[in-house]
Amino acid sequence: MAAWRDDLVTRMTEVRKAQSQMIVREKIGEALAELVTDELPEPLVAAEMNERLQDMAMRLQAQGLSLEQWLQFSGTDTEQFLDDLKTTAERSARVDLALRSIALAEAIEALEEDLDLEFEAVAARVQQDSDVVRTQLVDAGHLPALKTDISKRKALDWLTESVTITDEAGNSIVFADLAVADDEDGDTVPETPASEEDETE
Repeated sequence: MAAWRDDLVTRMTEVRKAQSQMIVREKIGEALAELVTDELPEPLVAAEMNERLQDMAMRLQAQGLSLEQWLQFSGTDTEQFLDDLKTTAERSARVDLALRSIALAEAIEALEEDLDLEFEAVAARVQQDSDVVRTQLVDAGHLPALKTDISKRKALDWLTESVTITDEAGNSIVFADLAVADDEDGDTVPETPASEEDETE
């Protein structure tokens, strides 16, 4: 019973840590979007909207629904849906541009080992050999886009490690150790990282 409880606590801690890190990344994304004040190229926004539409359509299709059916069942106005989608796409495009700029300024790029990890991850999802996946992606001309995506992810990782994160008490928090603990009132507050001594116990 004690082992089961310890395992459950560990799992919950990891979930809360992931949730906390996701919130931090979202906040950083919001801040990045506000920094890009230039007018966005319409093709960039249109491409982002199209990608999001396709992704949503695929997820709905997996549930046996079409986009039209979802709009009808959810009572969502088509025009409002497209307006919201455009707003989200514009924000995403601004974050995209900001991360590209950071990657360029900090000379952050996709290394060969980064590509190997990406190919292995894709291969695991589609249950194919990583060399086969590499050949398919290269032959299809997807390598430049893949390198760009990796460099942007690495730029975001670099940024999350560079910014100063503080809790409500003003204590600095290391992003990698970020977790959330329940306080006595039932609220969730950022938990400061454990000391090195605690980690080794």
